[in-house]
Amino acid sequence: MTLTVDECMKLESFRKFIKDSFGVPDPLLLTSLLITPIQRIPRYQLLLEQMKKKTWPKHRDYEQICRSHEKMMETADYVNEKAKEAENIAKVIEIERTLVGKFSVSTTCGC
Repeated sequence: MTLTVDECMKLESFRKFIKDSFGVPDPLLLTSLLITPIQRIPRYQLLLEQMKKKTWPKHRDYEQICRSHEKMMETADYVNEKAKEAENIAKVIEIERTLVGKFSVSTTCGC
């Protein structure tokens, strides 16, 4: 069984672990720490874009900067695509939760 951050924060042992590890028992702190790597992708993308603009094309590092920028854009696209998929799955699960128990499947044919 997989628990979400919200579900984990309800567990005293988990809250204690977060408090001991990070010094703050705030669940928002954990959420902000979890999103930090994702937020770095656009920052790296912007940094590489600026480096590309400021580096002259004949410079020995220019091609590597261009390749790095392209890879970072691909990474950003991939992460965004996966985030959209996760949002869609979450929506489907939420809809499924509202349907559970409201419909019963009959084993006999009503013909």
